[in-house]
Amino acid sequence: MELVFWEEFNLIYVEKLVKIYNGNVVALNNISFKIDRKCSLLVAGPNGAGKTTLLRILETTLLPTSGNVSVLGFDVVKQAQTLERKLQLRHKILIPILI
Repeated sequence: MELVFWEEFNLIYVEKLVKIYNGNVVALNNISFKIDRKCSLLVAGPNGAGKTTLLRILETTLLPTSGNVSVLGFDVVKQAQTLERKLQLRHKILIPILI
């Protein structure tokens, strides 16, 4: 079992995130924010605002065009496989607790 000390990093860290589709459709334009372990995140906006794009980048199923993004202290591009394993483990632990 691996112990993780949540105080050492932000749960979510996004800096100057940009996602452009097909060379000209800007879904996310220079987004920056951080979420620490005591906060919640609400993603709201109209259709086409980039909500799903943001969440897909956070879960490592979509690569950003540019910017820095980390979840649980792992870079979503450079450490995507490690992060995916961590997210799957957290999902398996949290779902039975919530049911």
